[in-house]
Amino acid sequence: MNVRGAAVQSGLAALGLVVAYTTWQREPERAPGEVVVVDVNKGDLTTIKFDDGAGKSVELDKRKEGRDDEARVWLKLSADAKQKKPAREQPGNEGAERLWDKFAPLRATRALGVLPADKLKELGLDAPKKHLEVTARGVTHKFAVGSSPFGVSDPYVKDESDGRVYVLGGGVINDLDAAGVRFVDRALHAFKPGDYDTGTVSAGG
Repeated sequence: MNVRGAAVQSGLAALGLVVAYTTWQREPERAPGEVVVVDVNKGDLTTIKFDDGAGKSVELDKRKEGRDDEARVWLKLSADAKQKKPAREQPGNEGAERLWDKFAPLRATRALGVLPADKLKELGLDAPKKHLEVTARGVTHKFAVGSSPFGVSDPYVKDESDGRVYVLGGGVINDLDAAGVRFVDRALHAFKPGDYDTGTVSAGG
């Protein structure tokens, strides 16, 4: 390869690196009308808390079980009188990890801006019972949760700091509401088939 050919190859390689870098840095494409409500990444998140206004709440945080373990999502569940369950903390499953990721960043399918009182009443945001709190970078973002448009899973929420209303996407409210059923890790052990050759069970000495 002559000098000119080497220079061309080097230029193409450099261009490829630039294109790859800009592609990696580029924000993922959003659906039409989609907006970011809480612009944070997974490392920024501290806690996610949902209160259904009827005595049931769930709080998610991420922690390590051991010094060398990877951090995982834990669920702090309130007592459930109907199911006769006490307040408890349990590790989350893979679904809980995916739910955590939906908040980094938290997106809405539509932004409606600040709405008048009559419209807030129509959307169930005049006296909301349900509330969502997202804490990241030491700041707690509070949202009132209203009704769902046309009975679908994405409800209206109002940012309590500036009064702006959004249609929250991703089914996150339904997921949080059912977290105690859907996202508790019920595995008895962390190892999987194939991770061992034999097993020994001892009982009663």
